[in-house]
Amino acid sequence: DAALAQSRTRDSDLANELREAQAKLALLDTRVGESQTQQASLEAQAAKQSRERHLAQTVIADSPKFREVIDTAERVASSEVASILIQGESGSGKNVVARFIHSASPRRARPFIEVSCATIPENLLESELFGHEKGAFTDAKSTKRGVFELAEGGTVVLDEIGELRLDLQAKLLHFLEERRFRRVGGTREITADVRVIALTNRDLQGMVRDKSFRNDLFYRLNVFPIYVVALRDRPEDVLPLA
Repeated sequence: DAALAQSRTRDSDLANELREAQAKLALLDTRVGESQTQQASLEAQAAKQSRERHLAQTVIADSPKFREVIDTAERVASSEVASILIQGESGSGKNVVARFIHSASPRRARPFIEVSCATIPENLLESELFGHEKGAFTDAKSTKRGVFELAEGGTVVLDEIGELRLDLQAKLLHFLEERRFRRVGGTREITADVRVIALTNRDLQGMVRDKSFRNDLFYRLNVFPIYVVALRDRPEDVLPLA
């Protein structure tokens, strides 16, 4: 009987020790969870401060209206959205917003290439965008890579997209849909991972109605639209820009 009592006492002691150990483990888990939550909060705060420093260094956004634009641009920058359309009057800062999106995105270390669809001659624009093979035309004395190849992993800005002629609109649409293209005079399809940001001061929807801009390309570009308010409607930004 005495041995049985001693055994029961030992069992009881072991059970108490086990409960104490479990309680300590639960407390430790709680403290670890609190520490992780605190660490996550500190990291989020540091990221926010970093974004604010980046914003202060790269964009003048004293007006509430332009800050709303930048907040929207920041949201899309970190997303997987591959096509962005930025609209606004000339001089409103569309290029600034495009640069901010790139620099605030995971693509920031990769190339950022701007192409003006209005200033490059029409007969050269296709080669500029998609490249060409040697002998593709009279002056094609060597193979040339276009900006979509050169910007692999980065961002291509197509300024004044409304000036793009219809046949190039079709080729751009194919690239946006398939992420593949052929160089001028080429037969091999080339893949490219780039984000395309289109800029315009024109009424693309009106151009769609006039059939001077493809409806399907407009909706492909307009996945994430951003409208930049004219500078005259942001008086707080005028003095810092002077």
